[in-house]
Amino acid sequence: QDALRWHPRVLNYLRNDKQYSGLLLFFYILALFLYISPLLWDIWGGTCIQREDGVD
Repeated sequence: QDALRWHPRVLNYLRNDKQYSGLLLFFYILALFLYISPLLWDIWGGTCIQREDGVD
C-alpha cells in the first residue's frame, strides 16, 4: 500500500519537473540494477560453482 501511495507522487514530480526527470529515471534504474545485480551474480555464480564442484 505504501508503494501505491508513493509512486503517484513520483510520477507527478516527474511530470512537473521535466528538466530532471530523465536524470532521476536514470539514477532510479541504476539503483535498481545495482540492487538486483548482486542477487543475479549470487544465483549465476552459485550455479557455476556447483557445476564445477560436480565436474571435479
